[in-house]
This record gives sequence, structure tokens and C-alpha cells, in this order.
Amino acid sequence: MLPRVLLLCGGASGEHDVSLASAASVLAHGEDVATWIPRVIDRTGRLLDAVTSLARLAHAHSGVPSSEVPVASGPANSSTATLLHGLVAMNLASIDLVFPLLHGPNGEDGRVQGVLDLLGLPYVGSGVHASAVAMDKITMKRVFHATDLP
Repeated sequence: MLPRVLLLCGGASGEHDVSLASAASVLAHGEDVATWIPRVIDRTGRLLDAVTSLARLAHAHSGVPSSEVPVASGPANSSTATLLHGLVAMNLASIDLVFPLLHGPNGEDGRVQGVLDLLGLPYVGSGVHASAVAMDKITMKRVFHATDLP
């Protein structure tokens, strides 16, 4: 049985559409390595539901900006929740691994990794501290200098 992998993409950064394109590519070419559970984080940091996430990813290569893809209909706030609340509402016991395919602030800076740590979810990539240090270029240069790395 293939592992069930939560694929987080999008995010509240200028790299939102790049993340969606990357996630669409993973889904198109990675069907034999995992059972993917894609979820888009919109530009405000809210986790979209499964239907809306799939619609946004389907348009990722079409040239349609993700903000122009409609959100699924339903009662107010039925399609979005804050990242933490959205994840808590999911069946986390069925998830084997999280692949945070997020770029830029609010994705690579340790914030999402911190949420995943709090929820006890294993994920791909660096942890909170390494992610935060790597996003702060001045701090990263100081770490390189202190450890004699060019």
C-alpha cells in the first residue's frame, strides 16, 4: 500500500503560483509513489477544502491566476479555515507524511513546520530552526562564517 501524503501548497507569499505549479507537477508524475492528499493554502493563509484545492491545482498550468478560480459553494466559511484549524479538522490519523511544497515566507521559514510539529505530523524537509535560519540571509551568512563554510 502506498503512503498517504498530505501535499501542502500555495501559501501566503509571492511564490504562491510557483508552489501550485510545482504541486501540479508532483501530482501528475508521482502517482506511483504515494496516495496524494493535496490541499492548497490560499494567499491569506487559509487551508482550502479538497474540492477547491483540486480546482486550483487543475488550473495551475492553464495561466489562470489562482485567485480567479472560484471557491467551492456552500455555507459561509465552509471551504476555508485557518491552517491549524483546517488541519485539525482533517483525519490526521490517516496521513503518513506531510510534503510542504511551499515557497517563501509563511512556508519555508519554519512557521508551517512549527504547526506540523505541534500536531505531531512527520514531514519532508528541514525543521523549524533550520528553516527559520535559512530564510534569514544575514543569520545564515553568520552561521556559514562561524563554521568556516564559504
